[in-house]
Amino acid sequence: MSDEARFQMALEDAIAQKNFDQALPMLDEALAKTPDDKKLQLLWAKASLGMGDTEKAKEVLSKFNEADDQYREAKSLLELLDFHAEAAKKDVQGKEAVVYHEACKLACQEEFESALQAFLNLFVEAPEWNDGAAKKAMLTLFGVLGPKHELTWKYRAKLNTMMFI
Repeated sequence: MSDEARFQMALEDAIAQKNFDQALPMLDEALAKTPDDKKLQLLWAKASLGMGDTEKAKEVLSKFNEADDQYREAKSLLELLDFHAEAAKKDVQGKEAVVYHEACKLACQEEFESALQAFLNLFVEAPEWNDGAAKKAMLTLFGVLGPKHELTWKYRAKLNTMMFI
């Protein structure tokens, strides 16, 4: 295995283990050498999101285009930015807002089924809360997961049932 591959694996491991403060300086150094490396840019965006810096992550992720190998993952992360922004909030007030906040944290942790269930429960209890935020969040997660994902099928059916009862 090359030194570059080992370095990339170490970065991916640090991010997977949520050691963002360890990964970011390594990524900054690597990107200084190869600023156009899309894999490194994606890892940098993930680390920035993990540190709560959604604006910097958004700036990097929005530069990916369909020709990039990492486009789909970058697009998913971009769609999850609102969840990261909500999860970063400290003082959440109100029953529905707390449930929504916790569901967003689950989505950020990629616990998608738990997040979808929490959003569905909120939709059932308060469908119009915050201009239908729970339903919009579910639709966003369906987009992140993709139309053929098992959870998309399962929770789209549940949401449709609740909407038309």
